[in-house]
Amino acid sequence: MLRPMSQAAPATPLQAVKPRDPTRELYDRACDLLLAAQELSAAARESGSAPAIAACTGCLDASLVALSEAVVAMRLEATRHVARRGGAASNGLPTDAMDGLRREFSGLVDALAAAQRAADETRERVGPTLAHMTLT
Repeated sequence: MLRPMSQAAPATPLQAVKPRDPTRELYDRACDLLLAAQELSAAARESGSAPAIAACTGCLDASLVALSEAVVAMRLEATRHVARRGGAASNGLPTDAMDGLRREFSGLVDALAAAQRAADETRERVGPTLAHMTLT
């Protein structure tokens, strides 16, 4: 039997959970990233961690790809935000502010891509040596 809208069934536990504020979600994930990097640094300093280094550089490689994708998404959202607010010129920003915004994010994407390539090359170069030493 269908119920009128005013008599809707109670929300299921999944429906009752409010979606997180995207601003908080983005910042919280950035904080998680910082914490993970700090913990990675601490773990890398531990004696005996060498057998995990090759695998770790593979994770760094993949993480840098994901970070680059995140920065591309941030660039898109930042430019959308400026456009929604009426564009750079109407907010008292220089007319080339949108181009500058895109350029700065693109520079970060390029730097992350370079870091990703370096992580990949490091894994390829040191991985076999570390694997050989671990097995012997």
